[in-house]
Amino acid sequence: MPYYGKFPDYFPLWLKTCSTNPTIDFIIFTDDKTQYDYPSNVKVYYEFSFDDIRKKFQSHFDFEISLERPYKFCDYKPAYGELFAEYL
Repeated sequence: MPYYGKFPDYFPLWLKTCSTNPTIDFIIFTDDKTQYDYPSNVKVYYEFSFDDIRKKFQSHFDFEISLERPYKFCDYKPAYGELFAEYL
């Protein structure tokens, strides 16, 4: 899951739900370096800036994509398996 910007106030609750699903691994790409109590099944990557991840997405398509704001990540959910294959 790519998420750029500050996590919402309910993010710790979302992490709690992740911890109750230990057989599922969650991957987050973000620029929010706020300290949270991440469960062991949540992996966080800070290696991409928003511009870097936009370029990564573009490299998978042979046409110009529209990804000017982080909220548009949802448009690419069907392609996450391909876009993040090396992390799966």
